[in-house]
Amino acid sequence: MNILAFDTSSPLLALALQQGDQVRVLHETAPKEQAHILLPRIDQLLSEASLRVAQLDAIAFGAGPGSFTGTRIASSVAQGMGFAAHLPVIRLSSLAVMAQAAFLAHRFRKLLLALDARMGEVYTAYYEINAKDEAVLVGKERVYPLDALPRIARCHDYYAVGDAWKINAPRLIHSLGEAPKAIHPDQPPTGEALLVLARSLFEQKKWGTASQAVPNYLR
Repeated sequence: MNILAFDTSSPLLALALQQGDQVRVLHETAPKEQAHILLPRIDQLLSEASLRVAQLDAIAFGAGPGSFTGTRIASSVAQGMGFAAHLPVIRLSSLAVMAQAAFLAHRFRKLLLALDARMGEVYTAYYEINAKDEAVLVGKERVYPLDALPRIARCHDYYAVGDAWKINAPRLIHSLGEAPKAIHPDQPPTGEALLVLARSLFEQKKWGTASQAVPNYLR
């Protein structure tokens, strides 16, 4: 199984390559340079593995939500590579990737994601980690006003992840009706997390065509 995966929805460029049993990961903080460095870093990773794009089995990308510019960069590159090499494309939620990354780093199994969507709104999603240690969405990903998040019945003993918690935690907690066990506002999507979810979807044959490599703005 050869899968290339990347996410540019946050200031951190997350890039990973699964080559058989070997995993290569590259992270780089360059929020204003991602449009210029993503393709060169992909070339670098493939060159280190002595792989050509045509030898990949699939391309996976973080579709957002997140930075509007970043999500467009990732989707454009995934779409272009998919069309050029006739490869299936795996569209991942960047919120799911963040949830998976938080589990891998901290072993959190119940996670409430909240990202700043500007204009007094947040992108939100509630994820739980299943028996296979994979992040699974409970309900739907949505955009809500800061003070109007619905109370999630199953959301007890949860951990808070995402930049909206950095400055808006009191309002979010008041809206939800229950405080998290801990808050980790700076958790980005990571290459390792991308591959966990990409492998799972690939094995389930849940992929799309290059034409379906579009951003998820949740708007």
